[in-house]
Amino acid sequence: MSVYAVENLCVAIDGVSIVENISFTIAAGECVALVGESGSGKSLSCMTPFGLSPGVVSGSVRLCGTELCGQNE
Repeated sequence: MSVYAVENLCVAIDGVSIVENISFTIAAGECVALVGESGSGKSLSCMTPFGLSPGVVSGSVRLCGTELCGQNE
């Protein structure tokens, strides 16, 4: 079972698409790294589903089975 699952994540800021359709899962005990060029959207991909950036997100982000996208604080 995955602890963290991202499916078709898209992030936009001021109507500009920054991250498009990324998907990955992290299982219990697994260690992963998100690698890419500077400015490629790594930080936004991690922070936006938790409400830590000004981006608008679509797709599905589940933490231990709980959907994070669309949740309020």
